[in-house]
Amino acid sequence: MEITSGKPLMKIDRTQHREKPVFTLSFEYNPNLIGEVKGAKARWSKTLNTWYFFEEEENLAQIFEKFKLNFHIDYSSLKAQKTFAALPYQKPNKLPINLNSEAKNELAKFEDILQSRRYSQNTVGSYKSSLEVFFSYFQHKAIADITNEDVNYFMHNYMYKRGYSEVYQRQIIGALKLFFARRMGVSLDLEKVETPRRRRSLPKVLSIEEISKMLNCCTNIKHKTMISLQYGCGLRVGELVSLTPYNIDSTRGVLNVISGKGKKDRRIKLPSDLVDLLRTYYKAYRPKVYLFEGQHGGMYSTTSINKYLKNYAERAKINKSINSHMLRHSYATHLLENGVDLRYIQELLGHSSSKTTEIYTFVSSHKLTQIPSPFDFLNKKEK
Repeated sequence: MEITSGKPLMKIDRTQHREKPVFTLSFEYNPNLIGEVKGAKARWSKTLNTWYFFEEEENLAQIFEKFKLNFHIDYSSLKAQKTFAALPYQKPNKLPINLNSEAKNELAKFEDILQSRRYSQNTVGSYKSSLEVFFSYFQHKAIADITNEDVNYFMHNYMYKRGYSEVYQRQIIGALKLFFARRMGVSLDLEKVETPRRRRSLPKVLSIEEISKMLNCCTNIKHKTMISLQYGCGLRVGELVSLTPYNIDSTRGVLNVISGKGKKDRRIKLPSDLVDLLRTYYKAYRPKVYLFEGQHGGMYSTTSINKYLKNYAERAKINKSINSHMLRHSYATHLLENGVDLRYIQELLGHSSSKTTEIYTFVSSHKLTQIPSPFDFLNKKEK
């Protein structure tokens, strides 16, 4: 077998073994080399007459790292497969991002474009991290050579097989669409990429009684004010922590949300009791920049909000998994149940599409409780 750059050659191929995909390792016989392979925990197959790794346990990037010091690695047979022309990549929280120079350069320019268009820092960060994962997966391939088949392969063998959520998969597809539209003149039709079917997950809500119990358990005036304001105005948690005292118009009884999601401003009515609570809180804390600040100043942590919400839910003996967004869902659901028109709720929530707001019609029990069950008819007939 050929020796390249002073290193023995190892050829990596891909096949099936025991009804599972495996990477096979071929190299010239040498007891020392076999020791290296055994030390890397490769298996020997009598059937295949070669060493191998199960693809579900080891990916090509890991194999490359194991043997690159002692072997010259040839994976050209994998490159020849259009849908397998990349080094598979582990979950981003297990391995560091590994981008080639082209991807680094293109992502830096793409980030500049997003910032110039005034995308929020959260959106820029999520798009960037999504693309870093994708291009790390294809680190040994030029961006212009990436095909629809490659993207579909990534979605199945990375996103699906590793158990990532449909939401994260759609996020990566959205980031790819924007990237290729803005940065690359590539003949890649991402509209043909297989996307996960949307699952209609009903929002989780708290009853008015449960919210009342939680507020009654609040001994901290700041926590009580934050819970009351988020529920009483249907705020996203990011909107809540971004508020400043100038967003409150106590004279008119109005809360002004500036540059909410999608860069949209909106105005929400403040109940008089909530205005009184805000005044009491402000006198006690005298915030400097943000309406609600952390212990050492600056923006309040959203993680801390979820922690204290769970604490108060436990005190109130509410056996539900609580998070801050449930307060927003509860706001919308309770408005709908009390006869507020869906169109007004859409405006109050800051939804661009009425379809987003319509999900609350499936949660509201206002009309559902008035619909009889066939079991009711059965009981009447028996009587």
